[in-house]
Amino acid sequence: MVGVVGTPNTMVRPMSRRPRIPVRTPRRQLLVAAMALLGAGVLGAPAAGADPSRPGGTASVLDSISPAAGGVSLQVLGGDSFLELEVDPGTEAVVLGYQDEPYLRVLDDGTVQHNVRSPAVTANTDRLGGTTDPTADPTAEPQWETTGTDGRVAWHDHRIHWMGESDPAAAPDGVIQTWDVKLVVDGRDTTVTGRLLLVDAGFPWAIPVAILVAIAVGLGARRFTLQAALAAGAGAVAVVVTVGWWLENPPEAGGFPWGLLLAAGAIVCSAVAPVVDRRGGRRSATNLLIAAVALLSGWWIGRVTVLWAAVVPTVLPTWVDRLGTALVCGVTVGLAAALVLGTATLPGRADPGVSAEGS
Repeated sequence: MVGVVGTPNTMVRPMSRRPRIPVRTPRRQLLVAAMALLGAGVLGAPAAGADPSRPGGTASVLDSISPAAGGVSLQVLGGDSFLELEVDPGTEAVVLGYQDEPYLRVLDDGTVQHNVRSPAVTANTDRLGGTTDPTADPTAEPQWETTGTDGRVAWHDHRIHWMGESDPAAAPDGVIQTWDVKLVVDGRDTTVTGRLLLVDAGFPWAIPVAILVAIAVGLGARRFTLQAALAAGAGAVAVVVTVGWWLENPPEAGGFPWGLLLAAGAIVCSAVAPVVDRRGGRRSATNLLIAAVALLSGWWIGRVTVLWAAVVPTVLPTWVDRLGTALVCGVTVGLAAALVLGTATLPGRADPGVSAEGS
């Protein structure tokens, strides 16, 4: 056997234990992460032309339909954002606009139409009613245009939410204003009444606690596989919360739930990262984890107001949406801090060490 100079009969053996190599995140990676976060925030914002319901401090409640009208049902969606009408087959209903002109109608076969001459058609395309149509004429003969066939329609009715420029003031019982919407159901005049309420649910003190705990978990996760698992889990929570919010919005809200793409992208990056790492791509694996954190950060930044808003538009219980958002926020902040501070580690793949053992 050929010995090593100065140490005859020495054997070269791989070390039995692989070292742990700290992940030092280069400044270039931090810049890439910041740019990804900015892009994620843009994607997380509602698409142009879309106007979904948003968290807030007011809610509308429907009190009565007088006289009682069989075959029709109404409900408020998104806290105080949309009024939805459903009409059973065999019943015909007409919704009157702000000047008592025919605005919407549902025929007895489920066909949904709007009167293009009604000023309400353009005014109700967004919550603030900033769109106007100079050709609209509430006194003109209705010109009906079909928009659906399922007997259901929802719209931003500005009578059911606050349209003032200043913050609303409420009476001692929480009522900001009362409202009514007029219908004609099978030829009979019908009035729907309700109230707009100021909701004070108090500050959710459990939320900052949950965020701090989640930050500690993310920051304390040293193993790369655990970090990737945390990011993937946060992505799964984000998917559930986004679906709950999206289901609360009617099709008329328009747009696309970009939050689903952000969350799904984070899950994919988190799942692929450990595979890439096992194949020796330490830097690529780190970049994938950074991308997952950036995508999730864009997700919760785009909906951060749910953490304290009294009214959260979702089909899920409010506390589920709020807690889920808090956990995603905390985990991503903790993981980001671990990457920046260099406390995260990856399985080392340095060249095997040399240990000398005399014979």
